[in-house]
Amino acid sequence: MAIEGKENHKIIDVSIIIPCKNEGNNLISTVDSILNSKTDLSIEIIAVDDASNDLCVEKLKLYLNKINFRNFTSVHINNKGPGMARNAGASKAKGKYLFFCDGHVKIQEHCFDNLVNTLLNNNVDFATTTVADMYNSNSVGYGATWNEKLQFTWLVNRPHENSEVPIAAGTSLFVTKSAFEKIEGYNNLFKGYGLEDQEICMKAWLYGFKILLNPKIQIAHLFRREHPYKLKEFDLVYNTLCLGLCFFNKVRYGKLIEIYKNHESFQMAIDKIEHNICLLYTSDAAD
Repeated sequence: MAIEGKENHKIIDVSIIIPCKNEGNNLISTVDSILNSKTDLSIEIIAVDDASNDLCVEKLKLYLNKINFRNFTSVHINNKGPGMARNAGASKAKGKYLFFCDGHVKIQEHCFDNLVNTLLNNNVDFATTTVADMYNSNSVGYGATWNEKLQFTWLVNRPHENSEVPIAAGTSLFVTKSAFEKIEGYNNLFKGYGLEDQEICMKAWLYGFKILLNPKIQIAHLFRREHPYKLKEFDLVYNTLCLGLCFFNKVRYGKLIEIYKNHESFQMAIDKIEHNICLLYTSDAAD
């Protein structure tokens, strides 16, 4: 429910969507950095609470009321994972542009203005920033790709200028709302945590969009030693096999099967995929 007040602009430029699950005090710190990032654009913040048990979104709501920031919406879902959380936030967004980030980042000054300019000056619909370790500024990712085992791998060589990248990390994806809606957002059949950022990037490429990295824009990300919620191996295996089924040819999908066939969650994931196979093909069929 949106909070009414003096910051409630009728026209929103950028909707900032933050999936939240037990973010603790990191969430308020993230939003503080957003509000202090300096921008000429009108922004709204949408926090999607995915069944947190630490009241992090409720605490954020109280904090924003206290400082009188009123372009805020909270959305509640029940253990759906970050992809569906982002979709839920996007469904409430009023902005022309959507920025998806985690609830444990620090935003650079003028980040949103520079991202808008990156899209406009290069005639693209998707952009991303560099991502630095919050506690080690020398550790920086410049977009990402896959290794031979289809594992997310950071690109570590800094390009001299704007460059196309295969994958934008989920903690920093900037997209026009029209393009997001055209590709129908994140795959709603993915379960829990894992690969939702890779799936949407592959889908964007197949729809003919480019994903552009601006190496001059950076956010700092808290790389946590452990997650504040339980990760399920089944979800990672299932999502990986779903991604391959949606986008790979038979030969490449066969190689993926070889990688995972001995995993303890493999058969359960295959059974689940067979149950959803018609929906999987329908949800990611490009025009």
